[in-house]
Amino acid sequence: LDLQWPERITIKQLRLRQPYALIERDRQARFPLLARFAPPPPPPESAGTPSGSAPGAARMAMTFEEIIVESGNATVVDDGGASPVRFDIPRVDLTARQVTWPASGPAQLRLEAALPAGGTLNVEGSVNAEPMSADVTVAVKDAEIAWLQPYFGFRARVGGRLDANLTVSGPLAPTPRLKISGDAGLRALDISDGQRSVLTTESLRITGIDAAWPERIVLGRVHTRRSWALIERDPQGRFLLRTLLERPGAGAPRPAPSAPSSPSAPSGPSASSAPVASPGSTLEFTLREGVFEEQAATIVDDAMTPPARMEVAGTRFTIRDFSWPSRTPATVELTSPMPAGGRLDVAGTLQLEPVRLEGRAVLDGVAIEPAQPYLPIDGRVAGKVSGDLTVKIALEPTAIQVAGQARLQAFRLNDGDRALVTVGRVDAAGIDI
Repeated sequence: LDLQWPERITIKQLRLRQPYALIERDRQARFPLLARFAPPPPPPESAGTPSGSAPGAARMAMTFEEIIVESGNATVVDDGGASPVRFDIPRVDLTARQVTWPASGPAQLRLEAALPAGGTLNVEGSVNAEPMSADVTVAVKDAEIAWLQPYFGFRARVGGRLDANLTVSGPLAPTPRLKISGDAGLRALDISDGQRSVLTTESLRITGIDAAWPERIVLGRVHTRRSWALIERDPQGRFLLRTLLERPGAGAPRPAPSAPSSPSAPSGPSASSAPVASPGSTLEFTLREGVFEEQAATIVDDAMTPPARMEVAGTRFTIRDFSWPSRTPATVELTSPMPAGGRLDVAGTLQLEPVRLEGRAVLDGVAIEPAQPYLPIDGRVAGKVSGDLTVKIALEPTAIQVAGQARLQAFRLNDGDRALVTVGRVDAAGIDI
């Protein structure tokens, strides 16, 4: 301890054992804990105060060469987002060096913490208090991600275990605007509407992350194994998964922040003068390459009469240069067994706004029964088709164009259980449908 009262105090080492902290972020994205240490504004000069005098308490400069926190814990209350968030951090071990107050520069930080729903977090790098910012490396191991739900900004419920190695830099307040890069992996990912799963994944590996949060996310490569998705379209033509991942209130103006409720709130520019991204703004997403192996899907299309229902398993899907909101078509390749038998290979382009698929399809003994709801006839059909076709499919509104050549075998047109037409084999060239 080196103290020169009341100008300065220097402490070489401060060690805290089993401390507790309440870390709050208010609706104006300010941290009241830091405000507790802010000096009061100097009183206005009065007529009776000699010019140049300094009324009020002096501001003591504090320097900590090293702060060590052992077995601490904390409660985090965050009211700065679209909905309030509260969670407990059960264990924190921290070493900070070159900590100054008032802040005169970045402090060096090393943090190890147990996360709320399991897993660990390690952070190492530099942080700055004025303005609050960070330049750190972050390592996450076996962390459950469900507790981050309020920060995702969409209706879908998300769960899974996360491992990640990231570098994070940028301001944390009043609104986080962070540059993030690195790699990450998810296990046992589950996206649901709250009652039923709509997408599950055994393992997902992401490399080449390059994000500017909260405006955009770019992923270099995503490799996924053993996934399942519920691809459901309602009678109005809306896709369930798409609506679950949309941010509610897109385009709605953000409510103005309320005035500070306490006169002791820190002085300075108000949060309303800082640039704040609207919670309804669209997050831009880009995927350079995605490889999805051993995929399965349940397809439910209630926009057709009668509704279409089918199951697909064992699919391999590759997509390149995908973006959302959609700007240019993505390149796709699909190899898959078909619901009622046969195999399909597709290569082409996919666009989501509006939904358009164009490409070449090679069919090998594909059963045609699952296509019944999409045929403009009352008769029931059966058979197997092989061929080499160019295909254009649009879903908003539904339109299908097919050209090429095909072979139809064991075809039947039934009226209920009664066969009206049977054909052993048909070879067709110059198809234009």
